[in-house]
Amino acid sequence: LTNGSRPRIALTDISEVVLESIVLGLSVLASLRARNRTDRITWMFLGLWAAFFLAGDAIWCYSELVNGHGPSSPGPADVVYLLSYPMAFASIAYCTAKAAGRARATAAGLDALMLIIGIAGLSWALFLGPVFDKLGNQAEAFTALAYPLGDLLIILALVSILLGSCRRQLPRYLAPVCLAFLVQAVADGYYLLIVADRQQYVSGKWPDAAWMLSFALIG
Repeated sequence: LTNGSRPRIALTDISEVVLESIVLGLSVLASLRARNRTDRITWMFLGLWAAFFLAGDAIWCYSELVNGHGPSSPGPADVVYLLSYPMAFASIAYCTAKAAGRARATAAGLDALMLIIGIAGLSWALFLGPVFDKLGNQAEAFTALAYPLGDLLIILALVSILLGSCRRQLPRYLAPVCLAFLVQAVADGYYLLIVADRQQYVSGKWPDAAWMLSFALIG
């Protein structure tokens, strides 16, 4: 299957929707069968993350297969994609807060926030700022930059785990979850580069494999 061909696009889009539907179902099942309230709510947030991402990919799949191109941006797909980021953050933050206690989790979160602010400032100066200026259209630019900001929000939660003292108390399933969100952040970064070059993203490139890997890790 050649890059950009219709069969490759269709295979990629349908595979993502099917995989995400399975992960959503498994997340709901895990939430229902959880032995304690912390695990139940954590899996509920992960299920919401999967549901929003699935909704965005369903819109993308329909647009590419029916209209012959990806959905316009900003648009409904961006809305549901971006709603998935707070859910990812909430899943890690809630689980960490319950394992470490509110005081220690807050202290680690504040330390992580200072680090992330520094990274965000450096990223804006070196990369995000030029991307914003290059896009020109403010609505499109703000939408494109919302994705790396969402990734920074998730990384904030991950860094708070590293800075905290509760790693041994966290459930084992949280490790692949954190890895999944890091993989997603890498794929999002490449997507932003394509958007910054004023190109239309076409399914079938390596970020699709990375996004599917993130779901496979959680599933």
